[in-house]
Amino acid sequence: MKILLNPEILNSDQQEYAIKTLMDIKELFPDLKCIWNDSFYVYLYSKQTSFIHENNYFRWISKNANEIFAVEELSDSDCYSEPIIEFTEENIKETFYCIVHKLIENGKNFIPFLHLVGIDTYTFRCYCHQNVLIAKIFDDFTKFISINYKNIINEYWPYNIQDFEKNFWILVSTISVEKMYEIKYLKENIKFTSNFMKNFMKLDISKREIYINKIAMKLSKTYCNSNSLKDEPIRRINGTKRRFRLSDVDRIHYSYINNNHNMILFEELNIENHNSGL
Repeated sequence: MKILLNPEILNSDQQEYAIKTLMDIKELFPDLKCIWNDSFYVYLYSKQTSFIHENNYFRWISKNANEIFAVEELSDSDCYSEPIIEFTEENIKETFYCIVHKLIENGKNFIPFLHLVGIDTYTFRCYCHQNVLIAKIFDDFTKFISINYKNIINEYWPYNIQDFEKNFWILVSTISVEKMYEIKYLKENIKFTSNFMKNFMKLDISKREIYINKIAMKLSKTYCNSNSLKDEPIRRINGTKRRFRLSDVDRIHYSYINNNHNMILFEELNIENHNSGL
């Protein structure tokens, strides 16, 4: 995930709120990269901004940090936006659009972070090529999730066991922000069998959002006993195993690891003949 930041935000009365928004995003998405160019640093340094001199967060987008997606060797471009983005510095405007040109010409996806108030959507175009980016603008962490959560689900869907738990919690947290669920379980208290993980990773793209939503409901404080989950014991296994509904045909089988019911093992997913054992 890459964010293209308008550095003028960091030299304005929106600075503190902008940094908080970036840090909230970074906390949920550890691989977030900030698209950067040396001229942005020169601009902020020339303005003697507190972001450069006082704020510890500068390391997050410094050239020495791993979280940088540096765009150098820029060429002139005829890129523009509809509506026009208002810049106070002409050189920042030119650099910004040169970066946009290079990114969309090469099909690189990015999320613009332009300002915290005003217009909701911008369209970026170039006279020199046919690629177009239509970008919705966020002004806080919640709106960032609301705008991007469908893409986040596909981008962070796990495809290997090594990344499973990390990506699983990114997905659950994303849906929880969007749906305003409060998750009641600690991450380390949710366990998975290898069979569950393998079947989860193979889920069809059309089912992903719905199934992650149901899982987040099950892990939440308020909706864990929702009727839509139809949570029930599997009686043939002495009541220690349970299942809840993902759809008319698919279920998750799980069990509580301890008597306090604050640790869960997700055991099986997408079980055929799910009515057996009742």
